[in-house]
Amino acid sequence: VCSSDLSSGINAEYGDIRMMGHTVMKFEIDEETFERCKDMPSINFCPTSSYVYVLPPIRYPNGKVYIKLGHAVSFENPLTRLLHSHQDVLDWYCLPDYLEARSYFNEQFKLIFPKIDVLS
Repeated sequence: VCSSDLSSGINAEYGDIRMMGHTVMKFEIDEETFERCKDMPSINFCPTSSYVYVLPPIRYPNGKVYIKLGHAVSFENPLTRLLHSHQDVLDWYCLPDYLEARSYFNEQFKLIFPKIDVLS
């Protein structure tokens, strides 16, 4: 964020520009699951009018392997939060825990991968 006033410095020529908080969640999986799933494609899962995207498992620098889920970014999605000010952005990035998102992503993961046990 370049300014404490998010509306300043934005070129109006580009239309209505809004900042939104976007949530993702990583699910740690074991090596055996990684081997079975490593070639899976990215997925858009649409059980309702909103969707989640699923990225294939990736080994992170910490050596652990995660499958990552994210949600559709739209004004209709209850996980999307409009960020109107610099303080809103700071508050978004400093959330201690976003329980609604955690619950939502856990539920979606189990719908998509009912036989995968998550390590963390």
